[in-house]
Amino acid sequence: MIRLLGFVLLAVAGGAQAGTWSVGADLGRAQLDSRHHDDAEVDTGTVLGLHAGWWFNRYVALEVGWRHADTGYRTGTLRVERDFDALLAGARLALPFGTRGFAFAKGGYAHQFIDTEEPRVGSGGVAQVRDDSDAGHYLGIGVGWRWNARWQSTLEFTRVYGDVAYGCEFGDCATTHSSYLDGVTVGIVYRFD
Repeated sequence: MIRLLGFVLLAVAGGAQAGTWSVGADLGRAQLDSRHHDDAEVDTGTVLGLHAGWWFNRYVALEVGWRHADTGYRTGTLRVERDFDALLAGARLALPFGTRGFAFAKGGYAHQFIDTEEPRVGSGGVAQVRDDSDAGHYLGIGVGWRWNARWQSTLEFTRVYGDVAYGCEFGDCATTHSSYLDGVTVGIVYRFD
């Protein structure tokens, strides 16, 4: 941890580029943690993300963002739907390779909002089972390519951690478990250089 803090301080202090803003969007596939669903078939869904950041130099940025995913799982004949939204605030560290390529890591605070829906047994209707909100964190890694001084494309993997209600299909919505949502996305970033 001390080494990481030292790296961040050196990167902020040693950057040759003045600060700049960036905005970006990501689109890809998401999957829920399946550890608590031994008998369930976990579905993949779509994930969409938006983010903005302040780059102190070309190596270190503070960022805020939003991610949305539609996922779910099947247990027997029941299909449980999950709409997942997260507000993110954290840091991004970039390591350039060559003149256009770069790798990056990111992480920080995530506040999640999760809506869980399941069919009513025997009625075919849909019941809102639970609206949940939880604080957690996120971590991600990726690679990118600078097309010019302003435009970049990225490929990244992000995992958002938190506590999620499980077992609602059996009437036990008060139970929460530590869980995560994985997303693999491609993105576009515009830097205001």
